[in-house]
Amino acid sequence: PAPVAAPSDRLLLRGVVALGLVVSLVKLWLALTAPMIWEEAHFLALGRHPAIAYADVPAGWPLIARLLETLFGPGMTAPRLFGWLLSEATPFAAYALARKISDHRQALWSALAAILVPAVSLMGTLFYPEIALQLLLLLMLTALVEAWRSDRLIWWAATGAAGALGLFIHYRFALAGVGVLIFAAATPGGRALWRRQGFWVAGLIAACGLAPSLVYNMKEGWPALGYQLASRPVWRFDLALAGKFLAQQLALATPAALIAMAGLWRRRLV
Repeated sequence: PAPVAAPSDRLLLRGVVALGLVVSLVKLWLALTAPMIWEEAHFLALGRHPAIAYADVPAGWPLIARLLETLFGPGMTAPRLFGWLLSEATPFAAYALARKISDHRQALWSALAAILVPAVSLMGTLFYPEIALQLLLLLMLTALVEAWRSDRLIWWAATGAAGALGLFIHYRFALAGVGVLIFAAATPGGRALWRRQGFWVAGLIAACGLAPSLVYNMKEGWPALGYQLASRPVWRFDLALAGKFLAQQLALATPAALIAMAGLWRRRLV
């Protein structure tokens, strides 16, 4: 028989559902009323000229914009609702990932964090690739945990598929792959992955998401590298900017998250 939830768990579940509904309605209102930002207009404009990649971004997000415009007509309503729906799936994905490594109560807290942390929650008010990247990261890690435990090829393939979609949407998802490689190099459990065939299969599938961008950039003289690494960033050290960046990261993570990460590091099992 299924275990009966403790009263405190049921109370927490009701709180998560209630807060989730309130935040969801607020995000929906913002998504339908906030003015278009230039990045959204940029993706919509690129989508009207389908290609395997573009000078500054991969093809995924502009092609999604193209599909939405083809199905529902021009305007921001359909793209904003698409982003909102992705953001609504994020707490469920956070719960699923946490449930793989913890109990029901801790997974509910993870879902609540996905609902309340602005850096995650508010992305659903715009047609911006970050919300898709966040969702795909959670799905990729969920599949990776299952693949690590079971070593079943289906889960390795799912890990790679999530990675491929992320790389097809934006180059920033490469940071997720870097994180996996650091884990695979820096921990005993991670180093064991190199001996598993499925780990390499996942990497090859994930690389397929980057292939169209590589083909485009090789043909056009690597404009994405010029934009992302040369034209856009300012490569000089500025103590004030460094301090501001650190403060922003601490605020986004929140002290509670930093304390939790420190505790998990001390109790790490791999």
